[in-house]
Amino acid sequence: MKDTFLLISLLFLWCLIHSLLASLPIKFFIKNRFGDKVIRYYRMAYNIFAVVSFLPIIGLMIVLHDNQLYSIPKPWVVFPLIAQFISFLFLAIGLKETGALEFLGLHVLMGQLEPEHRVINISGLYKYVRHPLYSAGLV
Repeated sequence: MKDTFLLISLLFLWCLIHSLLASLPIKFFIKNRFGDKVIRYYRMAYNIFAVVSFLPIIGLMIVLHDNQLYSIPKPWVVFPLIAQFISFLFLAIGLKETGALEFLGLHVLMGQLEPEHRVINISGLYKYVRHPLYSAGLV
């Protein structure tokens, strides 16, 4: 029980920091404090930080004792596998529609600049869901 509480607490803390760093006030603060040259690399640094700071949580998930919550019998296990496969396809399509380099912040390394005025994408998967990458990832 103590292990579960620790894991949930760390996950909550990670989500809180992740959300705060994604907020506009933090981005505006960074831009005003350090300028346009630094803010160009913010998305890439944000993604690197998100991955690196999540590694200890993954490590805890691996080393802490766990209990099986449920088991899906043989003939029915096909349905979750199909859902995961479709979710993976949506993830790939969403990444293509989003632009992998821009999403990861690597576009600045390729010499591409951020557009000054972004337009909300409402085509493709974005026509049906606001964030197809998160939605597919949750499945």
